[in-house]
Amino acid sequence: MTGYDLIRERQSVRNYENKKVDKETITKVIDLAKFAPSWGNTQIVRYTLIENRLLIEKIGALAVNGFSYNTKTLSKAPSLIVLSYLKGKSGKIENVEESDMDWEAFDVGIACQTFCLAAKNYGVATCIMGIIDQKIISQLIDLDEDQSIGAIITVGYQSGVANSPGRIDTKELIKYID
Repeated sequence: MTGYDLIRERQSVRNYENKKVDKETITKVIDLAKFAPSWGNTQIVRYTLIENRLLIEKIGALAVNGFSYNTKTLSKAPSLIVLSYLKGKSGKIENVEESDMDWEAFDVGIACQTFCLAAKNYGVATCIMGIIDQKIISQLIDLDEDQSIGAIITVGYQSGVANSPGRIDTKELIKYID
């Protein structure tokens, strides 16, 4: 699959087969996703794979801030990746006043998309979720104190065919300044 195909065909999947992705494939996905760029090459992103059905359901019930759409998606997902990051590493330069940019969030966003493209490369479907209660999930998975959660990503094999949403015309996205 070409880079062009990955970008055009990757989409958020919310219906999964009742089949887990084997750990070897997940390892291959992360082995590819680790090449996501990060601020100063800090490589702050970490991945926690959850396959425990009860824990995934608990996260869906307690940690999606009442967003029932995420609860429903989690109820169908055979696996879940908690994408966390090491706090306080991105965007730090000695003798330079800190900017308002949240480089950790930027790095997590790059890592999320890179993970999803890598998963697509191996035939694995994903859906990134950001409406979450980080504190509850951190407690449920016993996350190290030096980490925060950036997103959760459902992982599995797509069930059925998803309709690809349309895209706005490229002319609406570009502003040229000569």
